[in-house]
Amino acid sequence: MNILSFQLFNEGAKIILDDILLSIQYKSIPKPVLIAGVNNESINAVVKTTAKNLLCNKQICDYLSKCNVCSQIESESYPDFYIIDNDLGNNIKSEEIQESIIAKSYTTSTNNNGKVFAILNAHTMTSQAMNNLLKLFEEPFSGNVYILGTNNINRIPKTILSRCEIFTIPSLSYENFIDICTKKFKIDDLNFVNEIWFFTRGEILLSESMLNDPDKFEEYKSEIKNFFNFISCPIYKKIELSDYYLDVFKNDFSKFLYVSEITKYIIRDLILYRNTNHSDNNLLTFYAKTLADKDDSKCLDIIKTLDEVSNYYYKNVNRTLVIDNLIYSL
Repeated sequence: MNILSFQLFNEGAKIILDDILLSIQYKSIPKPVLIAGVNNESINAVVKTTAKNLLCNKQICDYLSKCNVCSQIESESYPDFYIIDNDLGNNIKSEEIQESIIAKSYTTSTNNNGKVFAILNAHTMTSQAMNNLLKLFEEPFSGNVYILGTNNINRIPKTILSRCEIFTIPSLSYENFIDICTKKFKIDDLNFVNEIWFFTRGEILLSESMLNDPDKFEEYKSEIKNFFNFISCPIYKKIELSDYYLDVFKNDFSKFLYVSEITKYIIRDLILYRNTNHSDNNLLTFYAKTLADKDDSKCLDIIKTLDEVSNYYYKNVNRTLVIDNLIYSL
């Protein structure tokens, strides 16, 4: 079932993309751009779509028939698009910034529109890497565009933030999401659309992915339900499951982070559900039963514990210790 083909992303991201391009295209030396969001895939998509708009000789290629420039940007092989994509969570070192960003800022562009430099997961740069980048931002080059992407803007130093134009990828509100899906895209299964929003909170690229692939959506729902079972089960069971979550934590932290974020949203909904007696919300039934023995105070403690996981991760605490702390704190 191919309900959408990048349309929801284009619809949801249109305003931010237009604003980014306005901030860049009408300045001889544009300020660096920082794109913040919660989903790395969406940040990556906005970065690459921005690069395509800036470097493509056409205004923007059709999604199904990209030109050679846009295809190479997508595959990260275009000679005037330089990207550091640190998706494994290792620190971005000063040597990478020096070799891939600073040194290549001095090279001649083959594209009349200039060059685009991108750093994804910018919050993982070492202090020295950030200092090197800061010096570059203080003396920018005409024709070069610098884009940072992050899902943790709080770890970007204020010295860098002050030199950037900052844009946040929007998540669609419930009303907006339902309106777009039912009226613009003519999706008539309202229960399905409601479920998508409940489990994605309107995050545009994740929502679109789930709308296009119901099987993937079922796996995603199952992953969240399993995580709820994990946080609510007895300690011996948590220990049995620790290897699985340690593996996810080490090898796919963005997945761990997003499941954790959705879990926190659902727990907040559950607290509200309990206190307002919204018995019509069938989506919360499973979670209400799973956390039935935990009062509101304990639920808030779970949210706090999940918040600390990210803090430990970004402080480079041993990952096995992070999972152990999670197990014994819940």
